[in-house]
Amino acid sequence: MKFLVGDLFAPVADERFDLIVAQPPFVSKPDSEETVPYLHGGARGDELLLRILSELPSHLAPGGRAVFRVDWPRYDDVAPAERIRAALGEGSFDVLIFTSPPKDLGEHVALYTAGQHPDLGEAYARAVHEHLTHLARLGVTELYAMLFVVRATQRTPWTHVVTTEDFAVARPTGVQIERLIAAQDLLAGDAAALRAARLVVPEGTRFIQDEAGQVRVDLPPSRLVGSLSCSQSGADLLSVVHESPSVGAAVSTLAKRMKLDHAAGRAQILQGVRTALSQGLLELAPP
Repeated sequence: MKFLVGDLFAPVADERFDLIVAQPPFVSKPDSEETVPYLHGGARGDELLLRILSELPSHLAPGGRAVFRVDWPRYDDVAPAERIRAALGEGSFDVLIFTSPPKDLGEHVALYTAGQHPDLGEAYARAVHEHLTHLARLGVTELYAMLFVVRATQRTPWTHVVTTEDFAVARPTGVQIERLIAAQDLLAGDAAALRAARLVVPEGTRFIQDEAGQVRVDLPPSRLVGSLSCSQSGADLLSVVHESPSVGAAVSTLAKRMKLDHAAGRAQILQGVRTALSQGLLELAPP
């Protein structure tokens, strides 16, 4: 193992990697505070991250991945996925984003300011007020805990966003990342590959029907997204796909059952499978 010290990618200027992992400093810095290198990511907090992303394409090998964990500030109407892609430039990259519900800005500022003022006295209270005023002046209205993966690809790239519970409860793992990447790769491929695939409902999923005929689908905690809802016909689709040897076989069964055994009907059913796979209601069967 070798340790190098320098300004971002400067010590490895001519190298490419299969995996890059970073939790860069992401806390916003008011003018009144001294810069703390391990803490501050710029005035808003995302400037350092955006610089890393702009330099990333030169250092990812084909098929290589970069994984980032940050708190992401919202200060305009540009979605995080758009901002990530804009920073990456013209290269071809898949982007998988896990994002938690908005954080309480007051709690966030209080937590990080306490590290600079552990006595929690008057200086601490003044620093908290100055930091919140600073965020308001920059237009920062929300803050999200985010983990995202960037993968270099040589085909048409995809973007997928997963809204999870708070990261204190939902912690994305390598297994979950691989599962979602496999699903998105299948969706981005041709229809023949999807029809040939065997998909299943995640183990531990519960279906609960209400009096109006709607079905709540409670996914297991390992899938991070909690509960979703669908119609009874949607639940039937999930059941048939789960029990079939392939998506193509499931489409044939459903087309006959629903009297949609024609090209347009089969395409409609296949689109339902695509939607369920994208939402996490279906996934690739384990090998």
